[in-house]
This record gives sequence, C-alpha cells and structure tokens, in this order.
Amino acid sequence: MHSLFTTAALLAPLVAAQIQGHCDPADAVQPNPIGKMNKYKNYKTTGTVNGTVAILPIKLTAARGIIPAQYPILEEQYRAWLPSLAADEYPALLQMEQNHDLYHNGVAAGPSADFNRASISFPFVDRLNDGYSSFLYNQAVIISSAATDTIAQFQTYGGIVAPGFTASCNAYEYENGTANLALPPAQRGIDQAAWANTNTDLSNPSIAYRFDPTASSPYSTDFWRNVTNQPLFSSASNGKCDAVTRLPATKVSKGAFAGVHLEGEVAILKAFYPVKGKTVWSDVFGYKVDQAYFEKPQAKCATLKGFSVVEAPA
Repeated sequence: MHSLFTTAALLAPLVAAQIQGHCDPADAVQPNPIGKMNKYKNYKTTGTVNGTVAILPIKLTAARGIIPAQYPILEEQYRAWLPSLAADEYPALLQMEQNHDLYHNGVAAGPSADFNRASISFPFVDRLNDGYSSFLYNQAVIISSAATDTIAQFQTYGGIVAPGFTASCNAYEYENGTANLALPPAQRGIDQAAWANTNTDLSNPSIAYRFDPTASSPYSTDFWRNVTNQPLFSSASNGKCDAVTRLPATKVSKGAFAGVHLEGEVAILKAFYPVKGKTVWSDVFGYKVDQAYFEKPQAKCATLKGFSVVEAPA
C-alpha cells in the first residue's frame, strides 16, 4: 500500500480536471429499491448511500474537548463493541459517501439531487442525558456545492462547507483509475479526497484516504450498522436531529455488492479534527457498502430516545 503522502502526489495531477461541486457520477449506480414503496412514502427522504466509513482512534480526552461538555460520552457502550480499543482511546467516525436516487415522500427528485458528503462525527454521545441513547455529534460536513437543498437542511444542524471531491461524485475510486460505485469489489485499492472551500490546495485535501480490502477486521457488520444509524446533531440549543435509518438487507447490499471490510490510511486537516496541522492515521479499519435508507430530518431529538438499532454483544 502506498502512503497517503504518495497518494496525494498521485492524485494531484488528476484533481484539477475532476474536482467539482456538481454531482455527476462517472458510472451508473444502483437505483433506490424503496423509493416507490408505500411503507416509505411518508418519509421526507429515501435513497441509497454508497461509500466508505471508518473508525479513527483518537484520544478520549480529545473527544471530550470537542463534544459539548453537557453531554456525557457513553464509554461503556463503545467499549462493549470495541474491546480492542486502548483504554485512553475513543472511536471517531469518518464518512465519505454518495447519496443517490433520492425520493421525497415517494416522488423521485431526479439525478440533480445526488450529492457527496464527507465528515468526521463523534458517536456514542448521550445527547438526552438518559445514560443510554446514543447520538452522533458533528461539527462540520462537506457537501457537494450544487446540492443547495441538502446544504440548507444541514445548515440547521451545524457547520457547512461547500467542497470539491475526487473522483467527482463517486463515493470511492479504485486504484487502477476505474470509478464505478456498483462494481463488485474485485479491484485493489480505493482512494477518495475532499476539499473544503476554505482549503483549495489541490495537493493537500481536507480529508483523504487510501484503503485496500482486508480479510479480517476488529469491527463487525453489526457495529457498523449501529454506529452509522445513530441520530446526528450539531447544535446544542435547537433540539433538532437528523434521523437516518440505513437498511442492511436490500438488494443493493447483497451478492456482488455486499459490504467489504477495509484497512488503510487517513489524513485530515484541522477544520475536521481540531488539532494543529494535519493528522494522519495508519492501520485504520473501515467498511464500504451501498445501502438503502430513509430519513426523518428535523426530528426532535427527544423523540429518538432509546436508540438501539443493534445491541452490542454481551
């Protein structure tokens, strides 16, 4: 595996042509399998979310300095899932994904509604101070600049920056240059990078990673299901959360398109992990998968009490 510093050098000549805010996938992606189903027409949004998530082990003290002080961290919960995590570590969540084939209350939104999203979030936060319900705290998110409706929605939760991505609006790109979200996982490596509008240095992305498939991972698929389904909040004052439920067993996640465990490297600039300069992680474990989802935006956080998509192993 190349280092991320080598990866940045490899990406730089290609980025000028590929970096853009508009979401224009290079290849066909799988359609939303639930958009027309009656049982989901009462939800504001359905779609597919396709890309890579990963855990970044950070110092627990660093997480405590980022997450608002009035909200406890549910340390016992994440340690039940991640017993191999060091005693002084906390699992920050990296997400770089494409939202595709959106439907709003059962009506197709069209290709122009597709968007890319990149963020670092902080899971297992006791937003309701009930000692149990897990939430994701997020300070800032990169969203494709053409996705104005989505940006307006996310602005109600917290910070927003308009970006560029490479490759374009694909949630990940294979090392050999082919970019296809719907291909079976037969290629070697996956690169992805995102630039915030405050950082336009094409050789120095705000968030970048390189991953390769791995046969073993310390994180189970049940863990990924739990951590990616935790409701998201950014503001400590408005009481609003974004409740997204990902469905692990629809046809977009099966067979040749089943999830793949990954291992690799990640580099992040200060705006997304607030420490001085660039932070680089090696031996990072992640997961790439395409999943259908439904969403209840602007949900009252208090109505999401008791979140437990999947319980941790006993």
